[in-house]
Amino acid sequence: MVQEVTARSRILCIGKCQDVPHCLLVTYAADTGLCRLYRDGNTLDCSSQNDMFIDAYRKKKVPQLKAFNIKKSWIFAQEYCIGQGGRLAVATGNTTLSDLSQMVPGEIFWVGGRKLSVGWTWLSGEFMSSDPSTNGHVTGPCLLYVFNGLHDHECDGDDYDGNFVCELF
Repeated sequence: MVQEVTARSRILCIGKCQDVPHCLLVTYAADTGLCRLYRDGNTLDCSSQNDMFIDAYRKKKVPQLKAFNIKKSWIFAQEYCIGQGGRLAVATGNTTLSDLSQMVPGEIFWVGGRKLSVGWTWLSGEFMSSDPSTNGHVTGPCLLYVFNGLHDHECDGDDYDGNFVCELF
């Protein structure tokens, strides 16, 4: 769920998030003053083709991780996690990719990361320390873990459906 308001600066936009219950994510477009307050963590409308970018993610309690052996697209996985009260799992803080890989069957699964106009970010709002492998070609703005490494992939492509881990808040 997204609430759109206006703000004169990024700082004021982030402050508005502090006033909205369950605000998880803030995007701000400086040219228009549009401030989007995300209450469900869904960033599917954050495009790598526009000027909006992630400014901050309000930190919540430590999430519970839950693996799902449901082979679907990244978009389905993220929407499913949102429906469960969370988001696709990210490898930040105390959670590592190794932790996540031990939770799902097989060695291929979706991870909570996206390529936006500012670069690769975790759904938590943190920037990734390095870009995922492209295997010589860029395939998409969503993140897939494949055999001990991160790879970019189409979010809704028919050529691969993966298992996934959700962070539930």
